[in-house]
Amino acid sequence: MFIGREEELKFLEDRYNSADGQLVVLYGRRRVGKTELLRQFCQDKEHIFYTCTEIIDEKQLEAFSQRLLEKNQQAAKYITRFSDWEQALLSITELTKDKKIVVVIDEFPYMVKGNNAPLFCKICGMRF
Repeated sequence: MFIGREEELKFLEDRYNSADGQLVVLYGRRRVGKTELLRQFCQDKEHIFYTCTEIIDEKQLEAFSQRLLEKNQQAAKYITRFSDWEQALLSITELTKDKKIVVVIDEFPYMVKGNNAPLFCKICGMRF
């Protein structure tokens, strides 16, 4: 059962319904329902939901690539994984050319924990 998060769901819906793409960072204490909130939000929308785990960077990129390529059938004809994070993140723009799609990267700190290289996202302009 999912109750009591109407305000947070409305916030996410407002971001989703805006004309522009949005980057929303959701953070907070552990075990307060952030993941379930995101799952509920994604329920009726086209989405990619990726949950990072504590694995080495190469395996993380491989798993993230597989999740993206499940949605990007065109790219999946030519590759089985992206060669680097920049390529993987840039591929998201291909998915969103003609439609809205929600991309959730849950447990993001695990994604960057195994990678010491600085990452600059050309999509959102953030440096990680």
